[in-house]
Amino acid sequence: MTSDITLSKSKLTEQELFVQFDDLLNSMPPRATFRHNTPENMAWRGRALALVKLWDSLEAVSFKIAMGNVDQMLAKLSSAAIHEVITTIHQAHTTLQLRVAGPAAILVDHGKGYDFFNEVRKLVESAKINLFFVDRYLEANFVESYLPYVQQGVKVKLLTKDYVTKLIPAVKAFKQQSSLDVTIRVTGQAHDRCLFIDDKICYISGASFKDGPKNSVASLIQVTDAFDEFHNKFQKMWDIGTEQII
Repeated sequence: MTSDITLSKSKLTEQELFVQFDDLLNSMPPRATFRHNTPENMAWRGRALALVKLWDSLEAVSFKIAMGNVDQMLAKLSSAAIHEVITTIHQAHTTLQLRVAGPAAILVDHGKGYDFFNEVRKLVESAKINLFFVDRYLEANFVESYLPYVQQGVKVKLLTKDYVTKLIPAVKAFKQQSSLDVTIRVTGQAHDRCLFIDDKICYISGASFKDGPKNSVASLIQVTDAFDEFHNKFQKMWDIGTEQII
């Protein structure tokens, strides 16, 4: 509802604004009933207009006009207005996603370990709520490389397998020093290497997070269209994984 969006642009980070637009898309009225002046639709329209104003005040001018034309009696004009409204919201969502999560694909040459580390570090620092790493080869070096860059209050989940006896002491020592909320679970099912950020963004890594391009070229590819399937798949692995005592 419009009353929910009262923060100025200076108080709402791009990450937070992206999350708002993501929710806006997920709660969008069906196209068949988009024109209906129900309380739910009117609240959604008001929220959409408020968010677009926060995103881009110039875009908001034409967006407001399009919103006003949604109720046009002439079906052709109404349909064009709905199309413009939906397109603008997708534009804002994609623009913010690129800003907060970086490019859709990153390729790091063989041997350039720092470049790989730096790209992953940026993703780690962008998290506001939680981070979920899936990599069977996580160990002590992983803790040193990435956990110091996790923002305060962000919860970290590590789903791994092979080097857990090396990982646990490193995480335990780091938690004692930083009070970071870290949970480790073990599963034999995780063969992919993924990083989920705030349950909204996912990157697949072509190399273990602990090694990067040590042995070959490494890639980081953002999952978009199949995000829900990926997230559900690895969340199920997490749910049945064996939690480790830290």
